[in-house]
Amino acid sequence: MLDKLKNIIKEYNELMEQISSPDIMSDIKKYTLLARQEKNLSNIVPSAKEYIKKYNQLTEDEEILKGDDKELKDLVKDEIVELKADISSLTKDLKILLLPKDPNDNRNTILEIRSGTGGNEAALFAEDLFRMYLRYCENNKLKHEIISSNYNEEMMPKT
Repeated sequence: MLDKLKNIIKEYNELMEQISSPDIMSDIKKYTLLARQEKNLSNIVPSAKEYIKKYNQLTEDEEILKGDDKELKDLVKDEIVELKADISSLTKDLKILLLPKDPNDNRNTILEIRSGTGGNEAALFAEDLFRMYLRYCENNKLKHEIISSNYNEEMMPKT
């Protein structure tokens, strides 16, 4: 995992050099692609750097345990417990961050809700489902637009 994280940091640094190049602005498609890659990697890099730092500190502390200084060993033992807990937590976070992204994540979605068969109960359920999705979009600050809407006779808004 350590090698993979180092490669990601290296790739991120190379990407930042390319983005900061004055020539890149002439090719807007390439700049857009690089900016998207940078956005994806920028979420991983801080955690990766922290993981590498903690891992290196842990290996140094384990080397100290092999030495002869008893006072230093006592200090290092407490630090090792904390480092192992931090590394475990960072490992869980990094596993999630390193999952491959779905190429459709940045695309729009059209959702159609129909009441189908079942009369008024099906229409009520469809209306509840619609409101649930609408609230989900509002709570997650997602843009939403109603393209068209049809009401059941008994569900018509009262005017």
